Amino acid sequence: MAKSVVKLTPETDLNFDVAPETGAEATIKLQNFADEQVMFKVKTTAPNKYIVKPNSGCLKARETGEVKVTLRPLGKGDEGKECKDKFLVQTLKQSSVDASLWNDNVWKATEKEASSLYMQNKIKCHWRMKSKDNKLTVPETTAPAAPAASAPVQEKPTPPLTKVQKEPVPENKPAPTPAPVETTDKTPRRRKQNTESKPPAVAPPQPASAQDQARIYLLIAAFIIGILVGKFVM
Repeated sequence: MAKSVVKLTPETDLNFDVAPETGAEATIKLQNFADEQVMFKVKTTAPNKYIVKPNSGCLKARETGEVKVTLRPLGKGDEGKECKDKFLVQTLKQSSVDASLWNDNVWKATEKEASSLYMQNKIKCHWRMKSKDNKLTVPETTAPAAPAASAPVQEKPTPPLTKVQKEPVPENKPAPTPAPVETTDKTPRRRKQNTESKPPAVAPPQPASAQDQARIYLLIAAFIIGILVGKFVM
């Protein structure tokens, strides 16, 4: 961006003294310090609220000009609000462009090279509201208001400390063993106890078989014969 050769008054802030249901006017002064002609153009972020005359023109070398800005009457929704509108003043030296382009169409012809050719100044708008008594008031900004001082809170007295009696901790005793539960069917158990208390029964002797009886008779006969033979020998 080229260095500006035009001084603006005011440079950064434009104030409007606004009366209820009426408009307001303000002036921007442009002073050319260069030894050549300078073109200027004025833009705004809110073209429906302002009337700018002239919104463009040419200043001769060392010439001073004025631009009158008129604020239209504010609506009910705008009164008391913070103004956020802005103006942009663009200037262009004659030596920075070709001589054939130095006419009313110079802005369109150089629009693509605006960042390197144009000199730009930004101005912020401020509304100072007038009351019925012609007293000026500045609208409140959007900055958060300071918190209101609250009444002091009375602290409740702290109760005195008391000793806490420790309750004895119960010892961990083993849980009692549950008593055996008798079954409803007692007949089998009694029968089992009766069988365990009685001695085992002895089987009755079986009669000897015929072969065993014959052997016994032979042994008896041999015994008797042996006794008889012994007597004869003696």
